[in-house]
Amino acid sequence: MSPKLFIAGDKNDHKLLGGPYLRIGKEIFWHGQKLENVDYKSFKTILVGKNKSEWDVTMGKDNEIFFKGNRIIKNN
Repeated sequence: MSPKLFIAGDKNDHKLLGGPYLRIGKEIFWHGQKLENVDYKSFKTILVGKNKSEWDVTMGKDNEIFFKGNRIIKNN
């Protein structure tokens, strides 16, 4: 998947969260794709080591959901 160029809100209201995750206003994006059902106030990123690899992967988490990319992988 290649990154997408997009305009999603005020340039002064954004924050790089880690890896390819970005908050703009009250929305969270991963590689330019808006995450659905995410709590932007509690969202944070976590670096996770991959099995049998020297590379880490960045996952997202809010109070209820774990995200791997833009997919929900676990609900609490």
